[in-house]
Amino acid sequence: MQGSMCEIARRQEAEGLSLGVFKPREVQEFVHEQHHEAWNSRQEAVLSQPSLLFPNGDTLEQIPFRFFYRYRCEDAQCNGHKQSIIDWELAQAFRKWRESYRDENSLLEALRDKWLEEMWAPDRDSALFVGNQHQHPTSFLVLGVYWPRKEPLRLFT
Repeated sequence: MQGSMCEIARRQEAEGLSLGVFKPREVQEFVHEQHHEAWNSRQEAVLSQPSLLFPNGDTLEQIPFRFFYRYRCEDAQCNGHKQSIIDWELAQAFRKWRESYRDENSLLEALRDKWLEEMWAPDRDSALFVGNQHQHPTSFLVLGVYWPRKEPLRLFT
């Protein structure tokens, strides 16, 4: 585990580091933004190929939002980060949960509750998995959240 996102960024420049995991000091916001950009022809071609994930011919549905975390890491010089979340679990929750909520705002609030309030609750020992892409090596994305319960303190082991 790395000490901070800022450390991961420095190590990317120095060593070419492309994956990291760290615990932010403070996760401030879970943000959503409208996203209307269609998939490009290359992405469409990949999605139209036969898939073991969708053997009946279904294709992956693009969701109309992008999601981000705003947070500060443990680095003393950190000015804060806003990183896009590309976690499959989040996109799938959007697709599945929209059937259970009366409107889009309720759905977005439920996603916020899960990805901010629950995953970063005081009883959790959460960390972010981040990675970059070959085309944009200095830009890191949130790949997922590891959010186990904190172990209770024990006087005697």
